[in-house]
Amino acid sequence: RNDEEIVSGKEATTKVRILKKPAPEFGGGRASGTAVLRAVFGADGSVKHVLVLRKVDRAFDQACIEAAENIEFTPATKDGRRVSMILQLEYSRSFY
Repeated sequence: RNDEEIVSGKEATTKVRILKKPAPEFGGGRASGTAVLRAVFGADGSVKHVLVLRKVDRAFDQACIEAAENIEFTPATKDGRRVSMILQLEYSRSFY
């Protein structure tokens, strides 16, 4: 059963507040770029349904998903109760 309410930033009384955003742990590959992800920041305090919108390479994208799933945050609220909210995330990687 999935009766969880997901709101936009405009609908939320208070937005998600990110407390800790770990960097992707990634050692291999030479691809540079910015991975763009979208995820549901749940009312229960967990990040779920992470989707990669713009890919860099398979290994880096997977590292970004794992980093996103470990974000610590305070959930959004609407009318005094916790709700889920969708946020977009970016992780950049470059070589010089």
